[in-house]
Amino acid sequence: MNTPQDGLVIAGVGLVTLAISCLPIYRARKARGWPRSKATVISSKVAQIMDSGGRNMHPYRVEVLYSYTVKGEAYQSNRLGFFEMPYRHRSEASAEEQRKRFKSNTGLTIYYDPDNAAEAVVHTKVPGGFYFAAGLGLLLAVSGLVFATFAPAV
Repeated sequence: MNTPQDGLVIAGVGLVTLAISCLPIYRARKARGWPRSKATVISSKVAQIMDSGGRNMHPYRVEVLYSYTVKGEAYQSNRLGFFEMPYRHRSEASAEEQRKRFKSNTGLTIYYDPDNAAEAVVHTKVPGGFYFAAGLGLLLAVSGLVFATFAPAV
């Protein structure tokens, strides 16, 4: 890293990292203000995620289908949250333990988008790793821009 262009590359990586991590954070935090509704679990299962490279560290995912009604109109969704990692597991037993919380015909509270009631989520929690990624992206972007500004031109 000897030229202003190197600093701009680092800043670009930082900006991309920041954008990729901030968009789902923004959506999850915005959903906290959405109206709530009661929903009913239609089905839940543990699915094995196939990975063509064979390096999948979290090969099991909890999948839930639920129905809810908004202003007399019925909807169905399978979205639990804006982040997939809380629903992915290393072991089938761990995934099954989480799935048990979503038994068929049980109720749960969901948040739905008031502008598009077909979009709903069960959880609005943001995993801490995304805040870390956003902070790292910001740090890289600022550091890269500072370096690009003050690096001697070659």
